[in-house]
Amino acid sequence: MLTLSIFLSVLAQTPIDDPNRFNQYLLLAYAVMWLVAMAYLFNVANKQRNLRQEIRLMRRLLEEDEARRPE
Repeated sequence: MLTLSIFLSVLAQTPIDDPNRFNQYLLLAYAVMWLVAMAYLFNVANKQRNLRQEIRLMRRLLEEDEARRPE
């Protein structure tokens, strides 16, 4: 039943008047996806940089604490 409804909906579709219009939407979709991917990678790189800075700070604080501690 489902395949019949899909087949009928495909037959009922009108042909594309201008194929280039479809290609423009496709290119726009690719551009948007690249922008989203680049924003995500930038966000991940930024978080990684912040984590490395925090690790350096924690190590420095730990070293200072160990230097102050009497033996």
